[in-house]
Amino acid sequence: MNKRENLNVFIQFLGYGNLASKIWFIGIEEGGNISDEKTFTEELNKRKENRFLYLEESKEKTQVWDIIATLIKEVMPSISRTDMFREETSSFFLSNLFPLPRPTTLSQKFSEYKPYFGEDIVDPNKYQSIVRSERYPIIYRNWIKYSPKLTICFGSGYHNEFENLLKLGHSKFDSLSDGNLFYFSDEKVLLTPFFNYRILKDQMIREIKKVIKECV
Repeated sequence: MNKRENLNVFIQFLGYGNLASKIWFIGIEEGGNISDEKTFTEELNKRKENRFLYLEESKEKTQVWDIIATLIKEVMPSISRTDMFREETSSFFLSNLFPLPRPTTLSQKFSEYKPYFGEDIVDPNKYQSIVRSERYPIIYRNWIKYSPKLTICFGSGYHNEFENLLKLGHSKFDSLSDGNLFYFSDEKVLLTPFFNYRILKDQMIREIKKVIKECV
């Protein structure tokens, strides 16, 4: 495969869990780092075979997955954190706006990924343009097809991107939790801050749980 085809594989990859779940979560970008050749090859091969993945165990100790587990217990009280992504027990779907993790926390450019994905990845504006024009329609079509009862998009700095992705630009919304949450009741979409305990306060978590109970 050439470098542009490699990027296409990641662009077309939808995410993790069960697409037909009642709840979808949509974050900003993939976690981790795929800049070494072995990891890149493994992740590329997984995505070539599948448009979405189940995981045997959610071993990563991330706050994102901890918060998702806390919220999912509202609809599946007995679910364990290690079973969240199993095919038999998955009760949600997790996607991301952008398909590639940043090589480093402060990296705006993907120069480490250039050997695998080519020049398109180096210019952040070009990468964003490709993702918006090629990836967003794929996610949107599946979102319409599976019609989750609630979609939770997390990452305050990217609320405009979520609105673009799900075509919410002219929709009405309610401001919740002192203006930190935005709920589009017709589309059943909730925009929240990033899933980090420093940012996502207890009051917000309680409000998110309330919306989950009402929708699911």
